[in-house]
Amino acid sequence: GTGQRKALGRPDLVVVADGAGSPTRNSLNIEFLEASEPRVYLGGQVNQPLHDADGGYAKVATLEGKELRHYMATGHKKYPQTWVSVEADSTVRNLSPEERTAYLAERASLVMEKRIKPEDIGWGAGQITVVQNRRAEKTAAGNNVILIGDSARTGSVWQSGGLNLALTSDIHNLMKV
Repeated sequence: GTGQRKALGRPDLVVVADGAGSPTRNSLNIEFLEASEPRVYLGGQVNQPLHDADGGYAKVATLEGKELRHYMATGHKKYPQTWVSVEADSTVRNLSPEERTAYLAERASLVMEKRIKPEDIGWGAGQITVVQNRRAEKTAAGNNVILIGDSARTGSVWQSGGLNLALTSDIHNLMKV
């Protein structure tokens, strides 16, 4: 009300979840202890509902009888759009945006089990994302910084909610302190 601010003093605890490229972790020179091989994904919003889905997502598709993992469609048949993410190899980085969209449409057809045309893909068309699991060598610095969530580790989006699991585990561990 009066426009004056009080100094809060030195905090007893700083909890940081500021991303896989955490500036906090980097400024404290905390390195990643281990890292998985990076995986490249293409994603985009398909302007079609998820075929015959009561809800949830599909994770596995097949191409020429071969099971493909890490193909995901998230949506519901009552909604007009579906988010699709498909694993690709690094060569997709050399494709034009139109070629990436065509690539995504072909693979979206597999996971959504219906014909998806490039023009069906709207927002995020052919967006490239690199996913890599990593774990920091430590999760604390000094007596007042604790790294949680993706600042300390990244988790696969395909396993148990990935980052949500990491964040939930970290919060549970903090409750023990």
